Amino acid sequence: MPEEEEEEVDKKHQIITHECSFCGKQIEPGTGMLYVRRDGSVFHFCAHKCRVNMTQLKRVPRRVRWSGKYVKTDR
Repeated sequence: MPEEEEEEVDKKHQIITHECSFCGKQIEPGTGMLYVRRDGSVFHFCAHKCRVNMTQLKRVPRRVRWSGKYVKTDR
């Protein structure tokens, strides 16, 4: 029975991290930015660079070489 109590405590104290919507990097709690569009879609960004590239410059993460979501294509 004490083992069950320990498991419950561990579940309550888990650290929730989010993934950056642009580059795919893990965001630590208390850092980053949360961006909500008017249509209700939610984006998590690790840095100003990622937010600007996605929201203002309308870049696709698959085509930006420095992002973690970059897909190399044969051209």
